[in-house]
Amino acid sequence: MDSGARLSAMDAAFLYFEKPGQPLIVASLIELDAALAYPKLLETIETRLATIPRLRQRPQRAAHDVEVPIWVDDPEFQLARHVRHTAWPEPGDDAALRNAVEALLAQPLSPNHPLWDATLVEAGPRRRSALLFRAHHCMLDGMTGSRLLELVTDPVEDRAPAAPPPPERGASRLLDSFADTDQLWDRAKDVAEIASTLLSFLQEQEAPATSFNASLSSRRRICWVTLPWKDVAAIRSEAGCTSNDVALAVIAGGLRRYIRRHDPGGAREALRALVPVSVRSERNDTSMGNLFSAMFPKLPVHIQDPEERLRAVVRETRALKERGQPRATALLLSALCNLPNLLGAALPRLLPETPVFNTICTNVTGTREPRTLAGVKVRAMHGVVPLYQSMGIEFAIMNHADTWSLCAHIDPHLVPDEEALLSDLEKSFRELRSTHRRTMREVAKLDTLARLPRPNERYKRPASFSSAVKMMAEAEAAERRAPSRTSRRGR
Repeated sequence: MDSGARLSAMDAAFLYFEKPGQPLIVASLIELDAALAYPKLLETIETRLATIPRLRQRPQRAAHDVEVPIWVDDPEFQLARHVRHTAWPEPGDDAALRNAVEALLAQPLSPNHPLWDATLVEAGPRRRSALLFRAHHCMLDGMTGSRLLELVTDPVEDRAPAAPPPPERGASRLLDSFADTDQLWDRAKDVAEIASTLLSFLQEQEAPATSFNASLSSRRRICWVTLPWKDVAAIRSEAGCTSNDVALAVIAGGLRRYIRRHDPGGAREALRALVPVSVRSERNDTSMGNLFSAMFPKLPVHIQDPEERLRAVVRETRALKERGQPRATALLLSALCNLPNLLGAALPRLLPETPVFNTICTNVTGTREPRTLAGVKVRAMHGVVPLYQSMGIEFAIMNHADTWSLCAHIDPHLVPDEEALLSDLEKSFRELRSTHRRTMREVAKLDTLARLPRPNERYKRPASFSSAVKMMAEAEAAERRAPSRTSRRGR
């Protein structure tokens, strides 16, 4: 890739939207089961990643931002400057790891060099280690970061190095993934959805008020809960929804608990979330840069029942997809990206500080199979999304093999009790899982009842969780009303 290529308008926007105390840095944390030697890590990254041209370049902005920034080679590039190591603090537990990661996240990236680094947190008393990978959002989005993690790791079954990504493709034209919208009817639907989305923002100019939606401080903390993927997959399968729906329902339940603890009369209306949606196709799946759209579902924190919360999330996300909101948002973003650069660079200063969204929830597809990093087995992967614009809590969901990580990035000035928030998320997941298992037992009982004789009645498997309980009650009542085989024979 030649030096001098221009950033896409969307990539440049992440440079413009950055503020003092609000670094737009995305990160991934890889937990490892054993110790990893720093020289071995350095060798692996040199082989797998350091040959990617973008990782050897930095963005160079024009004077007064009259033009879109360009990528320039770093003549002083040294891999050791970007791949570092530090000790796992005592006492070597997860809390100590979080403290180490938070300290690393607080360190700025030098604008004089490529905007990324990787830090090995070397093994503590438990002989575990971890790797934190950071990059400025102008370089990549969550999907690209996930692909880089695949490049630097190996499947357990096959240790062969992964192939480097193909030459990059410009990510400035978001319409490339929507080439089938040329028909007039589709265009009309897109315009209608854009108008509807903008109208909803005008009618509700501010997101619902919460204690964690206010001006951000410069402090940051992270916390995560690692959950069994098999339980998430089971809920997803039986509910006929996506893992992203499950994540939004769990987050809604956790935030409901958190809000009601801080405000007993709170959680009376749904919160507004921003959910990034990847628009990468097969031909540009591994390209660097940002290529995503978004949809804006409401989180039903006002609903107490976990099963009903999940149903509400599913209805909401399906309706937004059927209306074509992700595609309409991509068209809108594309139009904004075509603004004159001076106006695009000034836009962050023109926007109000009032929060338009309560939170961001990004679901990044991780690795589906067990993997190793330089021969050491990966234990779990966690994503970190940067805090932005008065949102004191944001979430990144990432799966790896049999684990499912839900990582919260918070401003401790607005969320002083992150351990309580972590407990809220765990309880929300457990209650949804418990409800799911109870309903599945009821469905199994329905299957048993279906094999019994029933007068003038044909059994139908329940279509949803809610209908399962109702059908079971009806089946039992019908069974009680039906004469037994013994009484029929006696007659």
